[in-house]
Amino acid sequence: MIDQAQTALGNAIKSISLIAESNPQIQSSPLVSNLMNELRDTSDKVMYARRTLIDLSADFNIKISTIPGVWIAPLMGFTAQKGLDTPVSGEFLEVSQSDTSTPKVNLN
Repeated sequence: MIDQAQTALGNAIKSISLIAESNPQIQSSPLVSNLMNELRDTSDKVMYARRTLIDLSADFNIKISTIPGVWIAPLMGFTAQKGLDTPVSGEFLEVSQSDTSTPKVNLN
């Protein structure tokens, strides 16, 4: 879920950047500038949440595998957590023709 959100934000930022760079009138608009700043801020927050999830999962796994956690974890039903999987292959990593086409945006 976090991967999908980060990918969607990255794609949105790239698309809007391309449109803004090609049109000086849009580039100078404060509305577009604010939108870009908000998208970058949201992307940073998603990246921070992803990093936090990875760190907390690693810390949890260390605590349940060392003393005294190794004795307490089985009693409480705690098991090692995967954290975040980074896919290396799949349909979602492929780029379609529609993904590479220039988006049409009307800001009127």
